[in-house]
Amino acid sequence: MVFDGNKYIKKKRIERGWSIRKAAGIAGISDAALGDIEKGNAKGMNPSTTTLRKICDGWSMSHEYMYVLLLFGHVKPEDLISKITEPSSGKSLNQLPVYRYVAAGAFEQMLNTEAVETIQTIQEDAEAFALKIQGNSMNPVFKDGQIIVVSPNTPIKDGDYVVVIDEKNKTGTFKKYAKLNEDLYILKPLNDEFNDMIIDKKFHKHHKIVGVVVETVTKYR
Repeated sequence: MVFDGNKYIKKKRIERGWSIRKAAGIAGISDAALGDIEKGNAKGMNPSTTTLRKICDGWSMSHEYMYVLLLFGHVKPEDLISKITEPSSGKSLNQLPVYRYVAAGAFEQMLNTEAVETIQTIQEDAEAFALKIQGNSMNPVFKDGQIIVVSPNTPIKDGDYVVVIDEKNKTGTFKKYAKLNEDLYILKPLNDEFNDMIIDKKFHKHHKIVGVVVETVTKYR
């Protein structure tokens, strides 16, 4: 039997135009696991919170994680209310500077190094900042003009979205990180029309990962 959570996950995948294989790969789970979730069969009816976190983070749905947990019955509505209103959480709403631009394409010139606006967000990293995306290499998950929040102090792991700058040419880009070994890593676009970029730390010493993307922000006005 397919429940609301299973339907929602399938709907979000279809909206992105992904096959089950591609969507599962981006989330870091198996094709079979995602297929079971969408079918709502015995194996996929109630996926673990860890699996749901991988899907939400991989699909740029981190802001929907608690809602997804609610749909699958992992939390109750009253739990969500307490999480939102609980003053002892230790987290406060902070103002972050937004800079233009980071390229969602090849390395492109940083057009402006001064903050152009601010946003409000909850982040534990005091050095976090926000960037506006320019380009479409990270479609369909990340759109041109969308704001991403970058944390310089979050440890990088395989599959993270990262911002990389070329300190020599004053350029930057935003891609999915894939580690090959201690010296090599790949910057992978999500749009199949763009090519991977292989970075060799020995020969590309001016390339520097400045942070991990931890949040996306949608502004309606």
